[in-house]
Amino acid sequence: MRASRSRSMQMMVASIPLVTVGPIEAVVFFAELMVGTALFAVVFDLMGSAIRGYVGTTFAIAAAIGGIGLLLAPTFSTLLPVIPGAPGGSAFGKEIATTMHWYVWAFVAVVFGAVAAIELQDRARRVLGIGVGAVLVLFLAHLVGTVSAAFQVGWHGWFTMGSGTVILGAVLGGMLMGHWYLVAPGMSFRPLRQTVIVIFIAIAGAVATMVAAFATSPPKMGHAVLAYDGGWLFWLLTVGSLVGFTTVVNSLTWHFTKMRANQPATAMLYGLIVAVCIGVISAHVLMFQTGVPV
Repeated sequence: MRASRSRSMQMMVASIPLVTVGPIEAVVFFAELMVGTALFAVVFDLMGSAIRGYVGTTFAIAAAIGGIGLLLAPTFSTLLPVIPGAPGGSAFGKEIATTMHWYVWAFVAVVFGAVAAIELQDRARRVLGIGVGAVLVLFLAHLVGTVSAAFQVGWHGWFTMGSGTVILGAVLGGMLMGHWYLVAPGMSFRPLRQTVIVIFIAIAGAVATMVAAFATSPPKMGHAVLAYDGGWLFWLLTVGSLVGFTTVVNSLTWHFTKMRANQPATAMLYGLIVAVCIGVISAHVLMFQTGVPV
């Protein structure tokens, strides 16, 4: 099985122009950011750590982000079938169409959640959040399955896209939560501290998925990641930005939350967003180009 996967990947490595990968990555990135951010709001609402205004606002911002990806969906649907080695025929075309339909439903669910969160009481809002979260998870499953099939990484695609969704949502959701301390200065610092802990867990998950990706990939494919474009994309952007820089800055965020200084903590989260976006995008590009879902 591993040998078969290695042969199929060798047909793809370094053969996909970045002009083709770019629009596909844009849709994947914006979709992951929408799903992760909205799910972050749902989970924190269920934990009782979020106020009504935060949930609605976060849903609205997540919908705006997801809408950008939807605008690029036609290009995504056109380019994905022409990836070298991607499944051919009408069956894969139907799979792409189904994924895009789920994208629309996920977008509509988040928009509806944003509007409903303004009017609903806590219990009803949380029940609605569970429904929205279920739609988002189903959409993510379709997206990972379709993209993984096109780039021939199988279930390993969850390594990169699953961990990317979690860490993107945690960082953006945390930054938005930090802003709510300006609106409600008396709000407990417990949610912000929980956010920092979730980000640390997400970083650990990203490291674990990198290790698992190399452990389950043929040695030649792992070497392709380390050698791709001199290796700087992996070591500097994926490891350095997504793991190293993010860990240091998140530690500073924890320090400021312990001091109950929400403004410096929120500023740190701004830096985290930039670092995490760079790291996640570079990890996606490496998966698309080498077949290793780091």
